[in-house]
Amino acid sequence: LRAILTAQRRRNTRPEGELSEVTRLLSAPQPDIVRLAAECLGLWKLAAAVPALQGLATSAEALEGSRLAAVQALAEVGEASGRETLQTLAAK
Repeated sequence: LRAILTAQRRRNTRPEGELSEVTRLLSAPQPDIVRLAAECLGLWKLAAAVPALQGLATSAEALEGSRLAAVQALAEVGEASGRETLQTLAAK
């Protein structure tokens, strides 16, 4: 995932194929994988990932770093439902 992010940033390239499969990594047991997956989804502005990102961002069980990565990804995706979640979180 780190190499994919680097390629995206340096060459503005996006992997081919079904990118929404990365959404499954948001439930990985390794926090670093979760954060990288959220970062990828946000960078790709993958609207299909918004519900999973919302779940992670609002999860009381998720680690703070994972929740923060999900919040940042929601901001990058920019979908209306994601913005609503961000507003709700900001009001707390």
